Amino acid sequence: MKRYVQFAIAMLIGMIDVVHADDSLRVTLSEPTKVADKQTGVVILTLTNDGSAPVEVLKWKSPFVAAGRALPNDLFVIKDANGAQVPYTGSFAKFVGMTADSFIHLGPGQSVSASVDLSKDYALKAGAYTVTYNQDLSAVPPKAGKTDAAPTPWLAGAHSVSNVLQIEISGSLLQGKKAYETNGGAFVNPADASSCGDNESVVTTALAEANTLANAGLTYEQNNWSNTMVNGQMVLVTGYPLLGMNTG
Repeated sequence: MKRYVQFAIAMLIGMIDVVHADDSLRVTLSEPTKVADKQTGVVILTLTNDGSAPVEVLKWKSPFVAAGRALPNDLFVIKDANGAQVPYTGSFAKFVGMTADSFIHLGPGQSVSASVDLSKDYALKAGAYTVTYNQDLSAVPPKAGKTDAAPTPWLAGAHSVSNVLQIEISGSLLQGKKAYETNGGAFVNPADASSCGDNESVVTTALAEANTLANAGLTYEQNNWSNTMVNGQMVLVTGYPLLGMNTG
C-alpha cells in the first residue's frame, strides 16, 4: 500500500511538472527595426505553437488584450544592469465573463505577434536592461454557453517562458518620445514671456524647459522617419507602433 501511494505521488508530481512548462508554445522577445523604437523600450512579443495540438491563450493575461493600448497587469520581468527589478507603473485590470472569444486560438504552426511599448508601464530610464516574459496558460475556454474565470485545476501554474532579451534605453530619445507624444513636438517662443509681467522669469524658464523637451521630441521624430512611395514619389512619413496583433 505504501509503495502504491509513493508511486501515485510520483506520477502526480510528474504530471504537474509537465503542465508547468508547456514546450509546445514558444515565446520569443525581439527588438523592432527602428532605432527610435528599439532605444525607447518597444519590444516585439511573438507566441508560436510548435506542437501538434491547438493552444489556447487567455488574452486577459497577455498584451494581446489591448486594454487601452496598455498592459492589463505586470506581465514582464525587467531588470537593470545591477539586477534590480524595474517597478511596474501600469494598471491592474480585473476581467469578468470569460468566453471562448477571450482566448487566442493558435493551431499547430501558427503564431501571433504584438508590439509592446514597455516605457508606458515600467519606470524605464537611460541604461541597459534584460527583459523576459512569462505567458500564463492556466485557463482554458469554457464550454459553450457558459462563462468561467477560474483556471483549470490540472493546469494551475502552466506557463511558457520567453528568451532573455537585452535592450539599451537612450535617455534623450525616451525623453523626446514622451514629449513628442504629449505635445506633438510643438515649439514655443520664449519672447512670448514678455507679456507675463512679474511672472516673466518663471515663464521664461518654463518655456526654455519646454523647448528642450521639444528638441528632444524632434530628435525622436527624425529617428523615426521612414521612406515610402506615394504616387510614384518618395516621401517621408512618421509612425509609432501601437499595441496590436498580427496572426499568421
